[in-house]
Amino acid sequence: MLLWIVTRVALAHGLSGGTERHVELLATGLSARGHRVTVLTTAHPDGRTTDRIGGVDLVYVPGTTWRRDEPQWWAETYERLRVAHTEAPVDAVVSVSAGALGWLARARAELGIPTVVLLPRSLRGELRRAWRGARTLSGWYRLARTTRSTVPLLARSAHVARHHRKTGGRR
Repeated sequence: MLLWIVTRVALAHGLSGGTERHVELLATGLSARGHRVTVLTTAHPDGRTTDRIGGVDLVYVPGTTWRRDEPQWWAETYERLRVAHTEAPVDAVVSVSAGALGWLARARAELGIPTVVLLPRSLRGELRRAWRGARTLSGWYRLARTTRSTVPLLARSAHVARHHRKTGGRR
């Protein structure tokens, strides 16, 4: 199978948290089982646009950042998927965290590609954590910043979940 994993952050960005390690284990594990895997992620710190590590192709999207969701990221990654899918049909797209929530429904509808969303941490949990920490001025700032980024993602993930339930997981 030809699989695409979409994530805004990867080990190549110099971070080594749960999402980054999850992506690496998922990609290398699927590759070791004979699948062709492409990881699509934000710009590499040194400017490179591609890598091949452990049998996995990594594609870095220039002009984007792992630090925030941005319309440019979603537009560019969808276009790259669309072009790649016309050249070699992609069997499934896996969005790790909210990396592709901006266009997953579109990929299913327009391209007919099955999609999977993995949310390694709870968005609601992020909001709860920020609310509990809002005891100082900086805590209130973090709450505002978290709310600004998390609420739209919650809305998108709820929309995707409703669509999935309504269609029984079918395209």
